[in-house]
Amino acid sequence: TVLGVVAVTLVGRYIGAGDKDEAKLILKKIIRIGYAMYGVVMVAAFFILPFIFPAYTKSDETLSLLGKLLIVETLMRIPIMPGLNIMLNGFKAAGDAKFSTVVSVMCMWIVNVGVGYILVCKLGLGVVGMLISANLSAIAKFTVMLLRLRSGKWLHKKMIK
Repeated sequence: TVLGVVAVTLVGRYIGAGDKDEAKLILKKIIRIGYAMYGVVMVAAFFILPFIFPAYTKSDETLSLLGKLLIVETLMRIPIMPGLNIMLNGFKAAGDAKFSTVVSVMCMWIVNVGVGYILVCKLGLGVVGMLISANLSAIAKFTVMLLRLRSGKWLHKKMIK
């Protein structure tokens, strides 16, 4: 996202200048802006897309599935995605890419694949189950990244020593 690039640029600048407090402050400001922008877009999409879907299919079953997917996506994504994406970019700019990568891989295999298997194969939820598991993976990653943000450990990494 655009705000991810902004986070990389500004956080990297402040970390490079040795101003860790300003890096943390600017990352939090960018996250707040991200939530405002993403919330507006997702709410607008929630109300507009049901009118656009019928242009692509006449199947009532497909339209019903699209409606379910839209509800799951809207409810699960708004609380996490802006903050998650911006935090990941900010941490990478601060030299904390290894932590972000390890957490992302673990969440993908444990939550996305593991929970996805249960929801899709065992509970028969199909594509809705896969979307739920992908969002649960993002929620797990968001939780870990939020703890990392609050701890301040990401500020103590250096790419060049």
